[in-house]
Amino acid sequence: MVFNINVLEGKWVLFYISSLDNVSDQDISRLKEVYEGIEKHNKCVIVWIPVVEDWTGGGEEQFKEWRYKMPWYAVQYFSPPAIGYLDQRWNFKGNPMVVVMNRKGKVAIGNIIDMIRTQATEAIALLNVEIQKEIRVHHACTATTAEAVEVLKCLTCPRQITNTDATPVLLDGSNNQVNIDNELKWKDLFLLLSDVGIEDLYISYLKPVYEGIRRYPSYRIVWVPVVKQWNQDKENQFEMSRLKMPWYTLKCFSTKPDMKYMKKKWKYKGKPAVVVMTSAGMVKNKNAFPMIKERGMAAFPFFE
Repeated sequence: MVFNINVLEGKWVLFYISSLDNVSDQDISRLKEVYEGIEKHNKCVIVWIPVVEDWTGGGEEQFKEWRYKMPWYAVQYFSPPAIGYLDQRWNFKGNPMVVVMNRKGKVAIGNIIDMIRTQATEAIALLNVEIQKEIRVHHACTATTAEAVEVLKCLTCPRQITNTDATPVLLDGSNNQVNIDNELKWKDLFLLLSDVGIEDLYISYLKPVYEGIRRYPSYRIVWVPVVKQWNQDKENQFEMSRLKMPWYTLKCFSTKPDMKYMKKKWKYKGKPAVVVMTSAGMVKNKNAFPMIKERGMAAFPFFE
């Protein structure tokens, strides 16, 4: 099927460049993993550019055979001047390569094919991080607030409800109180919702994720303890559970209006859940726990 080049406008593009002789089933298999990991959640596509000097002598049939195996776009009859551009600008010397171009037409990653071949999961994570980073920069230039932080500020304890300038108590992994704006604004959040008596098993599922996202400075985990009524027993349970978590905790909240919000917006039903929220306040997954339990960081960034 012939496609209009305009379908690439405003999208990130992975250009898979090869000859008809060195394209391989192995590369296609790995690229399919990447394709499935990025196409669903981001405005990102793959385009195969076969570099062919002469299409006679079986070139057409070779192209069709390989093209049949690829679910993404392909360019046929690439002109000699364009081939020269690949050599001059992208340093294409004949070996297969994957060049990543952002939606503004600038090269974001020069050649990512080695990572795709050996660590496809890492490549997907890197691409998602780069794409989200560009979105955040755009949002920062056009917005005045980070909506995810504003949502957390609404989930505060009763004594703060009447004070619109009050700031929720945010604790870091060392139990130090920190500023919520400084720590979480413009961050993508994994919100752990649970009772204060959360089982160790759920914490153990999240610890590998915590270690994994330390490589990506734009992601944070925040525990949101959900309690109908605080008492000394709940306080003690809170402190015991808090000591087991190396991530942030938003302390002193979950009044009845807050719980109503969680149930209505996030479909929270009382069992531990991980809500995936972008810095702009968009919920990408109302409960990522099943995905995290099954695939761990291989499912990062845990979008539905």
